Amino acid sequence: MMPLSTQEKLEARADGSSSESGTGSASASPTIFIVGIVMVSGRPLIIGILALVEKLRPDHLVMPNPVPAVTVLIPLTMKKP
Repeated sequence: MMPLSTQEKLEARADGSSSESGTGSASASPTIFIVGIVMVSGRPLIIGILALVEKLRPDHLVMPNPVPAVTVLIPLTMKKP
């Protein structure tokens, strides 16, 4: 095998470093998709658990004199005769 020239060694080094730098992004892509799948699949599970907890909670006590839920304000103008 013939020895490489200095120019060929630099080109080989540049080619190797550019292909190695892409390996991080190549492994991150499937990881991002898996995290997305887990999040989309986990959402209905969390909603189901929260619905079950809400259903199993005891009912609130009924107040004998409940406070009104809405307050109505009537504007009044003071007109001088």
